[in-house]
Amino acid sequence: MNRENAITADSVMNSRRFVLAAALLCAACGKPPAAPSREPRFAIELPGHPPSHILAFEGGGSSTQMAFSSLTEISWRAQTTDAPVTLQLDYSAEGNRARIVSYAIYPTHRNKLGDHRARLNESVKLTELQNLGYQPFTLRVLPATPPPRPMPELLSDAPSIRVEVVRQNWDSFTLAVHNLSAHAAVAFADGQVKTPRDDGYTIVEAPPGRPAIPAGGTVTIGDGGADPVVFRCVLFDDGSWEGDPAIIASIKTQRAAREALLRQIDELAAPILADESLDDDARVDRILARIDALPEKPAPALIRRALAGLPVHRLSDRQQHSLEYDLHNVKWTEADRLRHFKLGRGVTLAQFWSATHRSP
Repeated sequence: MNRENAITADSVMNSRRFVLAAALLCAACGKPPAAPSREPRFAIELPGHPPSHILAFEGGGSSTQMAFSSLTEISWRAQTTDAPVTLQLDYSAEGNRARIVSYAIYPTHRNKLGDHRARLNESVKLTELQNLGYQPFTLRVLPATPPPRPMPELLSDAPSIRVEVVRQNWDSFTLAVHNLSAHAAVAFADGQVKTPRDDGYTIVEAPPGRPAIPAGGTVTIGDGGADPVVFRCVLFDDGSWEGDPAIIASIKTQRAAREALLRQIDELAAPILADESLDDDARVDRILARIDALPEKPAPALIRRALAGLPVHRLSDRQQHSLEYDLHNVKWTEADRLRHFKLGRGVTLAQFWSATHRSP
């Protein structure tokens, strides 16, 4: 789900397509640069069931990537040992035509395959794929604004949250989420109507130091899911909540377990960083080993404290699995940061750690 003012998402619903944002560069010779336009010029339709769309802007900035393994092979060339890994398509608008440039991405480099231009309602066939042993497919150039279609029904299980459609996109609707509460929202969930066979929703949390929805404020989200769209729950910065208590239980336990794990990592790193007998390479190796040894299953007492005051006394098996998966990702992210420090220096490990870790 595309989110403004939201960083993490725990998705347990069907996949959604979202239009990629484009950065535009404009300059006038001898004059101050004009303000960049964010208005798209065209929509490029990619084949599928249903088709998907991506917007093309003047100056470029939007693209898609797909694995060559997902394409249809038509000759032995697709089986060669030096076959490319990823097909990248870059989109832009040039006057009254859309431009589509294709690239083959290899592990160590990329090759330009084709450069196409087409007017509104024309098609582009990527015949260059044949040279690599793959079946060509066709793209269509459409208007940036889609034809009108029925608006989704919008429901909210949280009385302090109001949702409205503010824009219709090709593959989604842009929704405005209004927080009517005097408290900032730190996390929320939206999705579809819960049924005995399906319970799809997406959890969105605020980044550190920022609200997911300011008190009395509004954020926009993109939604292309089932109709109706249901705002399932919200957790506020004072600990109060509205909506589905089972999802709130998942949010609260994930937040508590994640914070506890990050504190553990900071605590185990502190004496290693202070050990003057080690150089930074040795410190990195030692911290990595200690992070790897940390458990990914939170203590039962932590879960009980997180659930205190809720009408939910235990996590479901799916929620428990999601919690452990989230902690695994936290460990992986911390380890990946350290590995990047080893790749590119310029600061000491202590300086790097101070810049990338907040005090608990």
